[in-house]
Amino acid sequence: MNNEFVRPVRKRLCEGIETDFYELNDSAHTVVMISTMAPGAIATAHEHDQTQIGLCLSGSFEMSVGGETQRMDALQNCYWAAGGVPHEGRNNSGAPAVTLDIKRDQQATDVQLTAFPMSEIFMAPSRPKSIKGGLDLWFFVGPWFEVMFSNLSPGALMPLHAHRGVQIGIGLTGSYTMEIGEASQDFRKHDVYFADEHVPHSGFNGTDTDATSLNIFIPPRWNLLPIKERPIAL
Repeated sequence: MNNEFVRPVRKRLCEGIETDFYELNDSAHTVVMISTMAPGAIATAHEHDQTQIGLCLSGSFEMSVGGETQRMDALQNCYWAAGGVPHEGRNNSGAPAVTLDIKRDQQATDVQLTAFPMSEIFMAPSRPKSIKGGLDLWFFVGPWFEVMFSNLSPGALMPLHAHRGVQIGIGLTGSYTMEIGEASQDFRKHDVYFADEHVPHSGFNGTDTDATSLNIFIPPRWNLLPIKERPIAL
């Protein structure tokens, strides 16, 4: 099945929460969820076998994971919850919040691969960096994944490349041309793409405005520990 660019199915998750579900149809049964939480909405405490990664895209809400609670402001922090760990989301802000959550089956490779400890739940963004070609980056670095914020300035090119591990993208602002394998699409706000392991992909901003997106790498690509310090070989 062609799943490079994923179409959502909208569902009402619970009272006050509308969610677009993007099923990637990959081996980990990954689902990307973009939800709008009305003021006062609650995703009541629950747990499941899948692991979950999440953050706020706009507005703010409160997230509790395993008894630890933190306010989630737009693109200011990120959380992860291992399978079987209770978690709950509440919008106490008085304004709508848009959230991003990614659920997937836990894999044998979901172990300590970065300096971020497995025991920690919430992570702050890394320092920004710029690389050749007009691409500005920063990361939320988890123990076995990383969430990269990227800004492609007008004319910027992410050259065609491929790598081990999967890459998931979520459009935030602006638009750019995303190519994955033989598929190509104008990539915009809340569009979702999936680049499977070793599938070539590239991005080009041919517009006159910046284009931003989130890119999730599992396992991490940019912030891995040195090989001798990893518990497994990738």
